Amino acid sequence: MEIFKETRQLTNLKSVNSLTFGKKNLAGRSRNGRQAFFHQGGGRKIRYRLLDFKRSIHNMPAMVRRLEYDPNRNVTIALLAYFNETLAYIIAPKGLKVYDIIYTNETRQLDGIYFLTPGTSHFLSNFAVGSLVHNLQLRLGSCAQYMRSYNAAAQILRKHNSFAILKLKSGEHRTFSLRSLVTLGVPDQSRVDVRTPLRKAGLARRLNRRPIVRGCAMNPIDHPHGGGAAKGGTKRGVFSPWGKFSKGTRTAKYKQPSRYIVKSRRHA
Repeated sequence: MEIFKETRQLTNLKSVNSLTFGKKNLAGRSRNGRQAFFHQGGGRKIRYRLLDFKRSIHNMPAMVRRLEYDPNRNVTIALLAYFNETLAYIIAPKGLKVYDIIYTNETRQLDGIYFLTPGTSHFLSNFAVGSLVHNLQLRLGSCAQYMRSYNAAAQILRKHNSFAILKLKSGEHRTFSLRSLVTLGVPDQSRVDVRTPLRKAGLARRLNRRPIVRGCAMNPIDHPHGGGAAKGGTKRGVFSPWGKFSKGTRTAKYKQPSRYIVKSRRHA
């Protein structure tokens, strides 16, 4: 029992240098240098971990060397050591332990010794109906784009000739190709997040949070809520600093194509 506890603990060792690089803090600015998000900036230095969402090494067993904490995600990551001495990071699902052997198989033939281990990747056609999978590919050959955060997993509802219908975490029913590569299991939480009160303003600055000023405390030239002797806001509606409604009004111009959506999340 003590060995099982040790294999589930996160390591205190440094991350692999060849799989990390320094992350630049954008401070809420877009690629044009304009401020897109307020109250962001500062923070401590963070190194970004490169995760292998494609599972690029196929048909070769890999051993889980250790479980690590990733400051960029809310999931645990696992360091894999393939039998050809190649290292790679992946999202660690629940139940994955150190020294487990997982497999990435791109053939139609199943290997029973690796098939039921969480973290094993196969074609969607190889998993049974009712299985929980993550790391879903939207396009064949691309990296995984769906179900990559904590506790996000899709359930296989039924299969047809060349595609399967999966139920996503949002309740949406969506079709995916049976040739898409998916991973078995549910992503695990990185750690028990205990929210401690911020004892000083410096702790918030280390978390990339800048001071927040209410709009009603500004002047009329700085914000639509500014000015006026009455406290509490006498204007109707909640506006952005540019005078647009900030609640209840859709601003996205891109409409997601619905040819792959069987049941929308609105009707779930």
